[in-house]
Amino acid sequence: MALWLSGDELTITVWGSSTEKPTPKKADPRRVGGHGLHLVETVSRKAVVALRATGKRITAHLSVVPPHSGGLGRTVSP
Repeated sequence: MALWLSGDELTITVWGSSTEKPTPKKADPRRVGGHGLHLVETVSRKAVVALRATGKRITAHLSVVPPHSGGLGRTVSP
């Protein structure tokens, strides 16, 4: 796993050894596993799957709120 933070974007990249392209599956509370790509695509601005001869690389681009910008982690009193 690799993480990069640049401005208001967090980029997360993971590698896997399977050469099969993952497909997002609809949420199913009865199914064990298989929810990862659906979750990644739900929270990401963009998700990219790059197939390689020896596996794949999945990169997710998430928008983040910079510190002190009035977003998460700050309490405002009325």
